[in-house]
Amino acid sequence: MDKDTFDDLLLMLQQRISRSRTHALPICAEQRLAVCLRYLASGDEFGGLAAHYKLGASTVRKIVQDVCIAINEIVGPIALPQQLTEEVWKKAAEGFYERWDFPYCCGAVDGKHIDLQKPRNTGSLYFNYKGRFSLVLMGVAGPDYRFILADIGAPGGANDSGVFGSTSFGRDLRNGRAHLPAGEYELPLSSTQARVPYMLVGDAAFPLLPNLMKPYPAANRTMAQRIFDYRLSRSRRVVENAFGLLATKWRVMRKPITAEPPFATKIVHACICLHNWLLERKCGAYARVGGLSDGGRGRSRDEEEEWRAEALELHRAIHASPNNSSRYAQNVRNVLTEYFSVDGAVEWQEERVARGGW
Repeated sequence: MDKDTFDDLLLMLQQRISRSRTHALPICAEQRLAVCLRYLASGDEFGGLAAHYKLGASTVRKIVQDVCIAINEIVGPIALPQQLTEEVWKKAAEGFYERWDFPYCCGAVDGKHIDLQKPRNTGSLYFNYKGRFSLVLMGVAGPDYRFILADIGAPGGANDSGVFGSTSFGRDLRNGRAHLPAGEYELPLSSTQARVPYMLVGDAAFPLLPNLMKPYPAANRTMAQRIFDYRLSRSRRVVENAFGLLATKWRVMRKPITAEPPFATKIVHACICLHNWLLERKCGAYARVGGLSDGGRGRSRDEEEEWRAEALELHRAIHASPNNSSRYAQNVRNVLTEYFSVDGAVEWQEERVARGGW
């Protein structure tokens, strides 16, 4: 974060994080903001930061909590959409089609486990399948790696599909109240009259819905189905990149957070607000985010092989059957499968599928 950006952020938060002059040398707003940003960017223990800034450990903890709340209250409404209207989803869908060649995709959804120090008196509630304690960040990312929405705080013992289904957005998506553009729309540049609704994309852990596409089961796929899986994963990995960028810039998310779940939730939400805000400003390292590779162009061979191996491992590990999904949802996926193999084909897809073993 450069000085001008820090000053702009300070100007937004100063009145909220300043404290009255109750003694000769109160901790100024500049230092309070610096302490919080240092914690979020480094993930250092409160005691280590306290020694660095010559403050008490409990003082640093209180500063981080207060500033994170201020960021969520003031930067949050600017950085995250407050109302998910049809216009918000249509703008995201335009970006996915232009950049990722997936029509009527409004966002990529996935969950991320945020490691915690074992919460008190919770038993195994936050104990996840990785053998660690965590809470779940369920996010929907747009085509530019910014989060459109984020639900934070579900116990790590739940799986992605269960967490998604328990969120208010997940319930609204199932019931048709998520404010996605209603109706069906003709596929662009298509010679057929096939029509599909606006949708999200997710991995094999999620249910197949008319407005939520997932890959085919790994066994006995045709070439067209493998192409569909590649094209869907190429768009879905946007949310994986967003999580990776978030954890790389705000390294508090790469270590177990030494806070109880309500406090940890505020910390993660503040990181997301700052992530979106800095992406909008294209500040510092965030200015280079536009150059992230897309899995089809501009990606080094080693990076692409690593990404593909991780995606295939997840795809093959979860054998979700489509039999529980509606016939309409299966038909939407079949229409997209045909489109990606004919009118919507891109020149490199068959080579990628053959070389990557999709």
